Amino acid sequence: MFSRMVVHRLWAPTEAQIEEAVFVCFRAFKGDISLKCMSGGIPENGRVYLKAMLKAGALEGQIYVATDGESGKFRAVALLFPPGRRMFHSDAQCKYWNTFWELLDSETQEWWNQFREKMTQVENEVFGPNGILKLWWVNLMATDPPYQQRGFGSALISKICDIASEHELQRDIGLATQSNENSLWYQSLGFKERKGVDIPSKPFGDHFPCYMLSRSSRLIDSHVF
Repeated sequence: MFSRMVVHRLWAPTEAQIEEAVFVCFRAFKGDISLKCMSGGIPENGRVYLKAMLKAGALEGQIYVATDGESGKFRAVALLFPPGRRMFHSDAQCKYWNTFWELLDSETQEWWNQFREKMTQVENEVFGPNGILKLWWVNLMATDPPYQQRGFGSALISKICDIASEHELQRDIGLATQSNENSLWYQSLGFKERKGVDIPSKPFGDHFPCYMLSRSSRLIDSHVF
């Protein structure tokens, strides 16, 4: 772990900060099958999607970054929405989604329709109808590959737990991840794997896994699950 690691929230991030966060996320998800499916296999679409997520998060969610404390450059990025809010679920946020959606061909749009239907089904099964709105939901977690396994991602999770633990009513955190390796990493940080499903990924292979996980920000008083 870097001795001068700094974790902080981006309040009203500048365009340059959003672009730096996109850069980190895009590098982290290089070769990721789920992002290929979401973007129709077009890298620039993937960048636009990540930017749309971060723009929406800056508007109604929370963005946190971990830097090495020396250069000040972003080494890891996390995006979460507090209880009661979801990504792209307001008119203000949807303008960013629409910018991305208009880039997609009809086949990719149909994949998205099926994907969202499947994810809603799984979310309701695991957390109860609209139960995801009771959680601090981590929509995005990415560490720049050269800085992985150096504590940056763990530091962001720790920060998120601190933020959630200050909430009087809802202290539980949820997320979805698309690899067994990532699921095991989150479990090492106190998350519990709630369910795993396969998501169709043609033409980029047959499917990719998706795991739902959750944990209490205070493990000693997990009460929702």
